[in-house]
Amino acid sequence: MRGQLVSFTVKAALFLLLASAVMLFIVPFGTAEWYILIISCGLMAVLLAAIRIIYAVRERRNKK
Repeated sequence: MRGQLVSFTVKAALFLLLASAVMLFIVPFGTAEWYILIISCGLMAVLLAAIRIIYAVRERRNKK
């Protein structure tokens, strides 16, 4: 169950990151929606990085 939850989280974060990045080209520059999309892209990138770091730490711990 835990692996499925992490897999779903990664897939959802990737989808939201890509969707937000595409929407940046559709939404007019400088509007409130544009800034919200920038924040959303940043949060998804941070989430993906955090999951990758946690996964690497757990893999290293399991090897010992």
